[in-house]
Amino acid sequence: MGVFIEHGHQYDTYSSLEHLLYPLLPWNHSKVEWPAVSLAIRHGVNRLAGFTTHEKDDWTSLDYLRFFLTRNPANIPRLIRIYGQLLRRFLSYYINHRRTTLDPIGEIHGQVRRTLAPESGLSQTQLIELEKLHAPPRHLTLIGLINTSFIDRWLLFLFDSLFVVTLLTLDLPWWGWLLAMASMLGWSAAAMRAMDRMLDPYIPPKLADFAARMHDIVKTRYVIMGHSHVPHVVLLPQDNAININTGSWLHQSAVVRHADEHCDCNLTHVAVIINDNAHLDAELRRWCIQARKPFRWSHHPEPR
Repeated sequence: MGVFIEHGHQYDTYSSLEHLLYPLLPWNHSKVEWPAVSLAIRHGVNRLAGFTTHEKDDWTSLDYLRFFLTRNPANIPRLIRIYGQLLRRFLSYYINHRRTTLDPIGEIHGQVRRTLAPESGLSQTQLIELEKLHAPPRHLTLIGLINTSFIDRWLLFLFDSLFVVTLLTLDLPWWGWLLAMASMLGWSAAAMRAMDRMLDPYIPPKLADFAARMHDIVKTRYVIMGHSHVPHVVLLPQDNAININTGSWLHQSAVVRHADEHCDCNLTHVAVIINDNAHLDAELRRWCIQARKPFRWSHHPEPR
C-alpha cells in the first residue's frame, strides 16, 4: 500500500475525539462527543458577528484581547455573557466526563476497530498503534480546561489586582513602589507567555511530526492529511517517505496571479495517481480558476 490518508483532527488536542469509532457522550449515548473547538464554535464563536475560527491558530492572548477591545463598547455586556455561558458549558462537560465511566464506550470502540481491520488493510496491532498516537482532548483535563477557557489569564489578572491593592495600602517609597510594579509586570509577562505556549493551537508542524510517526507504523510512501488548511509537502526522514497536507479551498484571495504553473490560486488538493507500474503516487496540486485546470504545487519538493 503506497498511500495512507487520514483527516488529521485526531492529532490536534483541540479537535480530537476520545473514542473516534464510537464518538458518543458517555453520560448520554444519544449525543456525540464535542471536541473543544466544536464547543467553542457552537456556544461562542457562532454568536459573535464578524469573527471566525479560520486563520486564528497562531493567535495569542493579546490578539484575542485586541479583537474584543475593537468591538463596540455597547456590546461588552453581551460578550461577557457569551463568555460566561461558554465557560459554563466547558465546566459542565468536564464534570460530566469525570463522573461517568468510559468502559462501555471504550468496549464498543474496540469492537468497531476489530471489524475495520480487514477493510483497512491494516492489522489490529497497527490500528492500535495509530490509536495511541492520537492527542487526548485538551478540555477533558483540568489543566487543559483552565488554559483553554482562559481561566488562568483571569486568575493572573485577579492576582495582579490584589497585588496592586496591597501595594497601595503599604507605606513604600516611590522607588520601592516602582520596583514592586516592575516585578509584577515581569512575572505577569512571563506567565502570559507560558500560558500562550501551553495553549499553542498552531497545528501544521505537529501534523508533519505525527505523519513521520504514522509512517513508522503503516510503512507507506505517502502519508496524506488535511485538517490544518495549510498546504505543505514535507520529506519525512524515513525511507524517502512524503507527508502531504491538502490545504484548503476556504481562503481564496481576491487578487491572484494566473501564469500557467505559477498560478497563485489557493485551491489546493491532492491527486493520487496510478503510474505505469500500477503503483500509487501522490502530488499536491492547485486548481486555477482562470485556466480551469490543475497545476502541480510550485513548492513540491523532489524525492531524495
